[in-house]
Amino acid sequence: MQTAARRLHRNTEPEKLNNYLVGERIASNRPMLEQSAQTIVDKANEERPPGINTDVIERVGGERAAYVQAGVAQESEESRAQRERAQRDAMVEEIKRGRMDIQLAAEGLWPSGVATNEGVRGEFKLPPNRPFVV
Repeated sequence: MQTAARRLHRNTEPEKLNNYLVGERIASNRPMLEQSAQTIVDKANEERPPGINTDVIERVGGERAAYVQAGVAQESEESRAQRERAQRDAMVEEIKRGRMDIQLAAEGLWPSGVATNEGVRGEFKLPPNRPFVV
């Protein structure tokens, strides 16, 4: 569409090339590309440069809609993954707190400094010669 607009306006009305975002960075991010594509399609539909007919407008509009829909699906998948990571992190923290509770209970049952307690303390990842400190 930009090429057709160049052919139509380059020699007679070069200022109209701005309407088709010719020379602009339109793909720097997904939202900008989506909006830029819609702007170009709308302008081409309005002016109908050579080679741009209703079939082309509808095909490109459909491709743009599919691209936008794919972005929405991807964003929802990213949101789901982000939510699952947060749930995983919360479960890890809960496990850490539970492990700490177990270690504190083991500290009370098998105090440090007693030679016979060293093996049991090792099973709970407690230092054998000194008290467990949080």
